[in-house]
Amino acid sequence: MRSYLLILALVAASEILVLCQGHSPNRGDSRMVMSTSEAVDLARKVGRDQGIDVNDRKHVTLDLLTTKDGKPMLPGYITLGIYRDLELLSEVSINEKTGQLVDSENCVVYEYPDILYLQREYSKSTGVKPLTIAELSSQIGCESLKELKVPAAAPTKRK
Repeated sequence: MRSYLLILALVAASEILVLCQGHSPNRGDSRMVMSTSEAVDLARKVGRDQGIDVNDRKHVTLDLLTTKDGKPMLPGYITLGIYRDLELLSEVSINEKTGQLVDSENCVVYEYPDILYLQREYSKSTGVKPLTIAELSSQIGCESLKELKVPAAAPTKRK
């Protein structure tokens, strides 16, 4: 019985070793997965940079946006909606491999200083190079993307 368990353990260990070998991350293959809390944190930073009072949790909420069958709105992206009293204020789609943030409805790429640093760190950890603006545009179905680089001065309060 012991030898049988030892053989099972060795087989399982060798299968894990085989699965882990030979996978160097590139643009099409990433081993890092963004957690929901990381995605929410990034979306909140975008909302704050847009002047939304994201600390007003009574009125401002974030929700994961999916298709009716529960699939991502944009394949390869985590999409969150930022709402104030049920009104959609902003849509933030986060590329799961590069950490780049876009709004496919308004054809915007978010490049605020406080999130660029986090995007670079995420991209470095996945080993995946950031997409160019043209690649992002094509991927999300926009002719071109407006680059937002300067945050709003201060969050706006509920009206």
